Amino acid sequence: MSVNIEIKPNEYNPKKMTIPEIAQLMGLKYGYSDNHYCLEENQVGTYTILYDPQKIGRGFEVWYENDSICLRLPLPTTSHDIDIFYKLVEKICNELDVYFFNCEGETVAITDVYANVDNDKNSSMGTIRHIRNNTADDDTKYMILFGALNPVFIGQNECAQIGDELEGFDNFMHRIQSIDAFYATPRFYQREDQSVFGVYFVGENIVTTVPLNPVSPYHKIDSLDSHFVHLPDGNNIPYDDFITNVMLADYYDAGHITVKLSEEMITDLVERFAVHTTTKEKIKGIYWGKTLDHGYWHTSKPEKMGLDIDSINGYNHIAVFLRWAKENNYLSEELISRCPEIMEEKPDYRKLLHEHYAFDRKLRIKHFKEEIQPFARKFYVFGDDGFPVCVDRYAEKVLGSEKYHCEEYKDEAYLFVPYDEEYYKGLSEYIVKAFEDFNN
Repeated sequence: MSVNIEIKPNEYNPKKMTIPEIAQLMGLKYGYSDNHYCLEENQVGTYTILYDPQKIGRGFEVWYENDSICLRLPLPTTSHDIDIFYKLVEKICNELDVYFFNCEGETVAITDVYANVDNDKNSSMGTIRHIRNNTADDDTKYMILFGALNPVFIGQNECAQIGDELEGFDNFMHRIQSIDAFYATPRFYQREDQSVFGVYFVGENIVTTVPLNPVSPYHKIDSLDSHFVHLPDGNNIPYDDFITNVMLADYYDAGHITVKLSEEMITDLVERFAVHTTTKEKIKGIYWGKTLDHGYWHTSKPEKMGLDIDSINGYNHIAVFLRWAKENNYLSEELISRCPEIMEEKPDYRKLLHEHYAFDRKLRIKHFKEEIQPFARKFYVFGDDGFPVCVDRYAEKVLGSEKYHCEEYKDEAYLFVPYDEEYYKGLSEYIVKAFEDFNN
C-alpha cells in the first residue's frame, strides 16, 4: 500500500525545483535504492528516496513525471514519516504557488493537506499488528519492509520491540537503521560453465550485517548454485561454514546478525575453510593479519588534494620500514616464499608494495616474523610516537619548518621528501631507536 501525490506546476508562473532543493525544504537527506534496496546516498535516481536522518523510518519517494512533482509514501510507515511527508507536500505547494494537488486521483486543496494523517497512521499500525499475527505461529517466520537505508526483517522479536503503539515502530526503525554497521549484500559472478555464485565481502574489525540465509529474496538469478564469504587477502569460504563458525555474532533482525571479525577469527576461518570458488575444493588460504598501513591512504592524496607530486611517493615511508625489516632478517618465511623478488639485492620496494599480490598495496603484520610482530604492533600506529609521527618529524627536519608548513604542501609535506638513500638512512634511524627502546 502507498499514498501517491502529484503536484502540478502553476501554469501562469511555472517554477522548477531539483530533488536536492526539495529535500532541503525539510532538511532531509536523499539517495536511491540499489538492486538490494540499500541506499546510495546523495544520488538522484529515477525514484529518489527522501528521509530524515534524525529519525530514520522508511522514507518516501519523489520523482518528476512530465513537469509534475510526484511523491509516494509507503504504508505501513512511521508516524514521523507520515507527518513530514504531508508537511513537505505543503511546502512544495507553497514554493510553486499552487493551491491544489492530486492525491490518489482526487483533487485536494492545500488547506486539507493533513486530512489523511490519522488514517495513514491507523492503517500503518493495523499492518504492523497483521505482521505480528501472521508470524505468531513460527519464530523463524518474518516479513520484509524496505527501510530508508536498508531492508528490515520483522518477526516476533521485532514485533515485541515495537509494541502496540506506532511510536514503537518509529523508535525501532530508527534504532536498527542507525546501527553503525556495513550492511553486506552479495555480488554475483559467473563461472565458465555458466553457473553463478554470490559473494559477501566481510573485512577485519568492521561491524558487518550479514544474512542468516544468503539466498536473495528480491530477485531470482538463474543458475545460482552457491554463496561464499570473501575475507581479506582473497580468501573465500562457503557461506554455511562461515555462518555456523563465526564467533561473537550479535542479533540484528529476524533475518540477519552482525559480526566483527578479529585478526584471530579470520585466521581461523581461512585456515579451516578456504576454498576455490570454481571447483569448491579446499585450498591453503593466506591471511596476512592486521593492516599496519595502506598505500591508498597516501597515494590517493596527490590527486584528491591537487598536490604536484608523483603518487608513488605515498609508499616512501612504508618502503623504508619494509627495507629495514628485510635488512635485519625480520621478513616472514611466508612472505619470502610468495614474493621472492623482495630478496633481490636492490628490489623496488615501492613497486612491490603497489603491484605484488602478497602486499596488495598494504603492509600487514604477518609480513614479518613473529619475533618482530609485537614491536610492529606497538610502533607502527597512527598517533602518539608511532612511526607515522616519526615520518612527519623527519620531513620537517629535512625540509625545514617554514617549507614543511607551506601552503603548497597542504599539511602533507612528508610526501615531498625525496626518496633516495639519504631518506632511508635518516628515517630508519627512528625505527632503530624505537626498536632499542622497545627491547629495553
